[in-house]
Formats: sequence, C-alpha cells, structure tokens
Amino acid sequence: MLHSGPPGGHASGAAYLFERTETGWVETQKLKASDGVTQDQFGEAVSLSGDTAAVAAPNNDDLGGDSGSVYVIERVGAAWLQVANLHASDGASGDGFGHGVALRGDTLVVGADDNGGTGAAYVFERIGGTWIQTAELTASDGALSDQFGFAVGLSGDTAVVGAHCDDDGGSCTGSVYVFERTGGLWGPDETAKLHAGDPEVQDLFGVSVSIDGNRIAVGADTDDDRGDSAGSAYVFERGASGWVQVAKLLAHDGARADLFGLRVSISGNAVLAGSPLDDDACPEDEGCESGAAYVFRITGVASAYCFGTGCPCRNDDPVAGCATSRGSGGRLTACGSASTAADDLVLQTSGLPPISSRSSTWAPASSRSPSATACAASAPAARGSSATSRCRAPVRSASSPWAPGSSPTRRRASPPPAASTPVTPGTSRPGSAIRPAPAASRSTCPTRSR
Repeated sequence: MLHSGPPGGHASGAAYLFERTETGWVETQKLKASDGVTQDQFGEAVSLSGDTAAVAAPNNDDLGGDSGSVYVIERVGAAWLQVANLHASDGASGDGFGHGVALRGDTLVVGADDNGGTGAAYVFERIGGTWIQTAELTASDGALSDQFGFAVGLSGDTAVVGAHCDDDGGSCTGSVYVFERTGGLWGPDETAKLHAGDPEVQDLFGVSVSIDGNRIAVGADTDDDRGDSAGSAYVFERGASGWVQVAKLLAHDGARADLFGLRVSISGNAVLAGSPLDDDACPEDEGCESGAAYVFRITGVASAYCFGTGCPCRNDDPVAGCATSRGSGGRLTACGSASTAADDLVLQTSGLPPISSRSSTWAPASSRSPSATACAASAPAARGSSATSRCRAPVRSASSPWAPGSSPTRRRASPPPAASTPVTPGTSRPGSAIRPAPAASRSTCPTRSR
C-alpha cells in the first residue's frame, strides 16, 4: 500500500509504503524525491501496481514553475528505488503535471489539468524496462479552465479523465472523458463523454474518477442534494449501447460541506467514497472536520422475466425491462432502510428515453443503520404494449452492512456560488449519459486547491 505523506522540508513532500504482514499493516519505507526541493509537493498523488509505484510532484519546477513531474519507484529486492523522473514532452510553467496519476502494469496515465489552459493527460508505457511517453490525450471540445486531467483512472485498455469545470450543463457542472487503446494506440479522441444525469452548476462532476473493468465511479463533491457541497458520486456501466449511468450515491447522513465524493475508488462490486469534512467524530462541533469514508456495494443485477405474449419484451438486454419506443428497458429502483425515522428512501429511474440503461442497483452500506438496506426494482411495461405482456424484476435485499472507514481532512472549501441560470438538458449520444446543451458562454469557476 502506498500512502501520500505530510509535507516535509517546506512542502517538499514524501510518500510512505505499507505492507501487510501476519500482524497487520506495517510501514516499510519512506520515499523522497531524489531531487526534491521546497514546495514540490511530492506525494500529492500516488498509485501502486505490483512492484511499481508512481508518485507525483505537481509543483516540481524542472520545466518551469509548477510544471510538475512524476517519479517511478520500483521494488528491487527488499528496497524501493527510484528508476525514473517523468515529465510531459511539452511541459511548461504552471501545467501541474501529476495532479492525477493512475498506474496499471506497464501503463501509466498522468493528468496535467492546467496544460495549455485546458488540460491534458499523458500516457507512458514501460518498454524494455524504460518508461516512454506514447500518447497525449486531450478533450475534443476542451476549453479554458475545464481542468481536464485533474483526476485520471486506468483499467486495461480504457482510461478515464475528469474535467470537473467543464461547462456543458452550466458553470462547472463537469464531465468525464473515456479513451480506448486499440491496436496498441490511444485515441486520438475520446470514445465517450459522460455527464451526471442531473447536472447542476458548480457540482464539479469529475473531481475524482476510478475505473475497474466495465464500471466507472465519478465524484461530484459539491453536489447539493444533501446540503450545500454535501457531495455525491455516480456509477456508470459499459453495456452494448456504451457507458450508461446506473446509480447516484449519497451519504445516508450527508450534510452541508461534507465534500462526499472528493475521492472515489471502485473495485469489483464495491465503491469507496471519501468525505473529508464529515463531522462524525465530534457532531456537536460543525467545524471539527474529522472526515469519513463510505462503502457501497452492488446488490446484484436483476434478471427480467416475462409472462403473456410478446416475450422477451422485444429487448436485447436480458437484465432490463420491456423495451420502450427507444428499444431499451426502463426501471424504477427504490433504495433505503426499513426505518421511517431514517428518512433515507431514494427513488431512481434508469433506462428511460433518451438513456438506454442496464439496471444494477447500488445500496449504501452503513454501520449506522441497524436494519439491512433493501432495494426493490420493477420494470414497467412498454408504452402502448398490451396488458397481457409485461416484464418484472424480483425484489433483492442487501446483506450485512459494511462499516464506514475514515478519510484525511483538508481545508474547508468555500460554498459554491448560486446558479445564475437553470441547466438545460439536451440529448444523448451513443456511449454517453445525458449530454446537456452547451452553455451560451463559459464562465470562470474556482480551481481546486493544490
């Protein structure tokens, strides 16, 4: 396990390596940049894969002030040794190369959210033991201050890049770009652009991203569903029709300024979301900011079944309901505990025009709720179909809750400015969720603190 450490030597930075032994997790080494200097912030972003670690220093000045660099460190015998110091081929002052890093095997993706003012992500590959830049990823519709590259993710031949100040649905609604490697080559353009199904100004959708196989988790830490900047996270799945949003995750006890979703990680059927300004440790003190982390897990995918004539509902997807006029199955999902006092019932729709969706149900796992979370899903009959032909999905229940963990704290962010104009949703395209119409003019939004 690699953990970014507190600044040392006037914010030169450090990273700490932990390994799991029979007695638990033990710190085995403290890593420092071989050429670290004041304010480099070595350790702001880290990623680990096997015996290789990537540690970013986005304020490194090798190619100009705050141009940034990423150090590759490998385990040689019992020790971890620095083997490379990577820079962008077109690096320049202020790029912030290294704000996001994602390492998988012999491939490394590095984000530089201020590159050229719009941002970029760089792909490096280990070839013959040497790390070489093989691609530069940019948004096909990138604009100033989008902060494309602030967060990056990688799984196999798919890379995801967040642009949390993209303005497609209004000021800093945010977006996430998906890139694919085909025949050993990346891009040059994204294969999908994802948006929140309910975009709002200043939500910062894409401030964090994570991908594992055919699932993507996206954080929107200033979403206001549970209060100003309470935060949220979204889950997308890749199906026959492309990437589709299947869930929106909220902290069951979310509150103002918690910043839930500032960091997300997805692995298999579980999503971990950080909430660094949560006040659980001292609820009587709103400003204590002790932090928390929440675990969500998928409770299973319903198998639709039909009765009467016309089965299987003219729908090619076996896990959705009857086909609508758009050829996809719709679903209404209800999630929450059995307690009326908890007041945590959440209703979500998926698979409705213009989105074609598979229907996975995500349930929050919380040690605070004494009862198991139960989710019921139903797939209504297609519009205009006969009453004798319809599909249903069975009710599923979550098993034992997972206990939340903890998250590091950070300075409280100022509440986002109020929306000046309503969000106008547009239409979708294959491989993306709801894509709002571009705003008439792009407005400046605050960048994330470094």
